[in-house]
Amino acid sequence: MSAALASLLRYGKNKANQKLQEINLDDNGLKDDSFALILDAISDRNDLLVLNYNNNGLGLKSVAALSKIFSRKNANE
Repeated sequence: MSAALASLLRYGKNKANQKLQEINLDDNGLKDDSFALILDAISDRNDLLVLNYNNNGLGLKSVAALSKIFSRKNANE
């Protein structure tokens, strides 16, 4: 399911009428690989304001993807 969500997020980023402001992934049983896949899909989106990710797995891959997102956002400010 994370691969399908990542594909949808990548597809929607170039659609002017499809703004993504919040993603709620609370308690979905996601693991590090799945979360990293989703993070890679949203890494270049500027419209996302909130990402909720409680009670799921977090590991090296997703932390690396998060740091890439944060460093890009800080560079744009």
